[in-house]
Amino acid sequence: MADGSRAISGTESVKLYGRQAFIRHVHRRWGPLMDGICPTVDGTLGGGKPMDENKTVFRASARLTFVFMLLMGSLAWVVVQAALALIAGRSPADWTSIAASGVLYAVLFSAFSLVLHRRNWSSVEVTDPALGLAEKGRMAVLPWQAIQSATVRRPGPFAVLQVTLCPGAVAPSATTLRPRIRAGQPVYTVNVGLLRPATGVLRTELARHVPSAASRS
Repeated sequence: MADGSRAISGTESVKLYGRQAFIRHVHRRWGPLMDGICPTVDGTLGGGKPMDENKTVFRASARLTFVFMLLMGSLAWVVVQAALALIAGRSPADWTSIAASGVLYAVLFSAFSLVLHRRNWSSVEVTDPALGLAEKGRMAVLPWQAIQSATVRRPGPFAVLQVTLCPGAVAPSATTLRPRIRAGQPVYTVNVGLLRPATGVLRTELARHVPSAASRS
């Protein structure tokens, strides 16, 4: 009987713990509504913090950036060696040592660039209220109502996102990323070729807010 009592007591405690966990989950998920705090027009709960919104963040891939810089460093080394050989008027004597030093230079150049410029990598954040851009440590948060077009140009790692504001639109005062003026319109440009998710996903996200993005990309 004692063993049976302990078994029943243990079962009841498990059930009690399950009910308490369920109550805590319901309160976390629906607590504000149960307390009579309804979402406002701006997406906040009774003037508090904003509710979760659809957000897709595109960030630079460290692996792709390293590979890209490695290729660029190798290409630069080949160009320099070819220029030196052309100036000297003769071909290099030891190709093995030149190739080894070229690989070492490319690896060191890529690693140094990765560490030095990591904080300045570009990024794009797509949310329901606005489009966030970051390039070389500068940022811009542009409301969709102020955007006339958003176009991804160039293929592969050289792809750029160009965002043109509507005529008369003014960027928020907190914007530190400066646009270029083209045909009298401010245009923001951000490198997106090394961002992940890929540019195809970025085009899809942009088309949800700027219909012309799909046709012009």
